[in-house]
Amino acid sequence: MKTNTIRVNRTRLRAPLILIIIAMHCVLSGCGSVDGGGDRPVVPGKMTQMRVTSNRGVAQFSIRHHGARDWQESQTGDSVVFANLHENGRYELRAEAPGWLPKIYDLAEPQALFEVRFDESRSQVPTPSSTDVVRVPVPAASPPSRTVRFSANRDNTVIRVRRQGETVWQEAGVGKIVEYRLSLGATYEVQAEASGKTLPPRELTDSQSSLAFVFPEVPPPQPIAVAPATPARGIGNRWAVAIGISRYQHAGKGGPEALRFADKDAKDFAAALEAQGWSPDNICVRTNEQATKREIEKVLETWLQKAGDNDLIVLFWSSHGWPDASDPEKAYFGCYDTEITDPSSAYRMDKVRETLAERKARNVVFIADACHSGTAMSPKNADPKAIGVVPALESWEKRQQLPKGWIFVTAADPDRKAYENASWSNGALTHALLEGLREAKADGYKGRGAKDGVVTLGELESYVTDRMGEESLRFGCKLLPRFYSTSTNPEIWDLSLKAK
Repeated sequence: MKTNTIRVNRTRLRAPLILIIIAMHCVLSGCGSVDGGGDRPVVPGKMTQMRVTSNRGVAQFSIRHHGARDWQESQTGDSVVFANLHENGRYELRAEAPGWLPKIYDLAEPQALFEVRFDESRSQVPTPSSTDVVRVPVPAASPPSRTVRFSANRDNTVIRVRRQGETVWQEAGVGKIVEYRLSLGATYEVQAEASGKTLPPRELTDSQSSLAFVFPEVPPPQPIAVAPATPARGIGNRWAVAIGISRYQHAGKGGPEALRFADKDAKDFAAALEAQGWSPDNICVRTNEQATKREIEKVLETWLQKAGDNDLIVLFWSSHGWPDASDPEKAYFGCYDTEITDPSSAYRMDKVRETLAERKARNVVFIADACHSGTAMSPKNADPKAIGVVPALESWEKRQQLPKGWIFVTAADPDRKAYENASWSNGALTHALLEGLREAKADGYKGRGAKDGVVTLGELESYVTDRMGEESLRFGCKLLPRFYSTSTNPEIWDLSLKAK
């Protein structure tokens, strides 16, 4: 008997406990009497989500269980998703758009896609009161819909859809394959975008369950057709462009900061070429106000057209320079009218390369004493470390985009900045170049070549590397230049800047 009594007491205690658990579940989920709609009991565990859009673009949407005092969740946008809704729960959806009476939809059940339509015939209400609300009952029967499969030949393709005749695009998803539910009985427009390329919108009708988008394939870069690599012997005419910019139009107002000797660098280098026997008519110098982007384009694309297939072109550029923040293989040279926040106002290095390659000259020597002040040119005021010339060169070489017979001379390794100092009255690279060339200190340097009164590029490489390192150490840092040739023929370094 004692055992039976204990069992009976346990049975009596179990029923109230079960009732308490059920009551707590109803309070948390909004079912039963709390929902205010006891005629539609909630089936626990069956959850769904609902995407809500508006024919007025951005609107504020709020949702709550029918009869509840507080709104459960609020979101703002032209397309929002309410998740974790009971599949057969009864909800109220409030929609508000500036200038229109708020609307409250009494939803008998959540719908996969629900569009809020603010009545276009209703006059706008500048300041509706809190009691001015349009209530709209929505029956449980959801409009028929179907799943459409979109495909593309690019990763991270963005698919957008909109009803035909409307202006607002809704994002359906991102990827090579996107599945999206759309209402039947409506015609849609579908748009695909990938890598900055947007394909023209396509029409989607009820009869279509899939739509494929094909982006055109980008052909690989083709090698530039030029004459084979040639050593120094037998060069025709010599042409030089010397650019140096110390003053900038927008300095202190979103432009590069002023430099001390960049304009002098260009003038001194041009004078050194004349001392080597170059004709002044074959040397074009542009400094400061003369070196706008447009003027530099005219010189490189028009004046240099006089250069022939068997000629030598020397381009000397002393100014600010900096790499692209998002792509280190891209580099920019500052022009007089450059604005730091507008890359299009600077001169892309690959554009310089393309322009020079179009001349089809036998040999090109490109000297860049740039990146004098890295932090001044950085979009985020961070140290870009170098002009980015070396990464660009390595990239072009891999893609076979550099003609043979070219020599590049840059002021800094990838992890160093170029430098100018008052004791030189020039940039560090220009100072060493002028010593080696104008004063012939590089002639026969360390046995790199014969001491014959002719300074070759090979002799300059050895002298400038040593001299630039020694001079910069006096100021607490060791700067090293970079000499680079696109030719595997060692005779390329016999090339001389001395005219016949």
